[in-house]
Amino acid sequence: ALPISLSACARGHNWNLAIAMLLDMPCTDSACWNAVMSACEENGQWQMALALLQQTPEPDEVSFTAAIATCEKSGQLNVGKALLHQFTQRCTGYRTAFFLPWALAVLGVNEPTVIHGAVVEAMQAIAPRQHPPRKIATLAWACGRLGASNSRLLATLSDEVVPRINKFDVEELLLTAWGASAMDSQGRLLASIQDELLQRLKELNAADVPDRKS
Repeated sequence: ALPISLSACARGHNWNLAIAMLLDMPCTDSACWNAVMSACEENGQWQMALALLQQTPEPDEVSFTAAIATCEKSGQLNVGKALLHQFTQRCTGYRTAFFLPWALAVLGVNEPTVIHGAVVEAMQAIAPRQHPPRKIATLAWACGRLGASNSRLLATLSDEVVPRINKFDVEELLLTAWGASAMDSQGRLLASIQDELLQRLKELNAADVPDRKS
């Protein structure tokens, strides 16, 4: 389990103290290292995030996500691409299909063959079961940014989002809508998101109207 004090420092983005605590304690759990790398990400400490990644006993997808995100926020795209290559070589057996499209999108990779392979893998992963709304929304955003437009992808996203659209928060709906729009979607996905957002806006406005009887 993540120590409470270390977790508090990481959540508070106090990366200096979090690193000191991490290096002072015998922690082989990657969750500890990932939490501190996430704090470095929020503070743009990309070099420190890389150093922590190299020391992480068993780096996983979360570890590389934090390190790559830190590089992207700091403008170190080439470093991030090198990390992505390292991850694909080391972690092929236990990465989720959602990671690669996200990483390619944030790092600005524009190799059509690589993008196509990542999108196909993601579509195959979506089909069998439902996934967390945040993952679906991020995938839609990533595919839109990568210009990965095809009818099967849009149909897959629609089938995943529309039946449980009420489970998506506003940010997730907006990410999904942006991705669908970037993929030139004019179908039921965008229409359903628009209807859902309008309904929530009406409910919000109705809740703000004072009760005339009171």
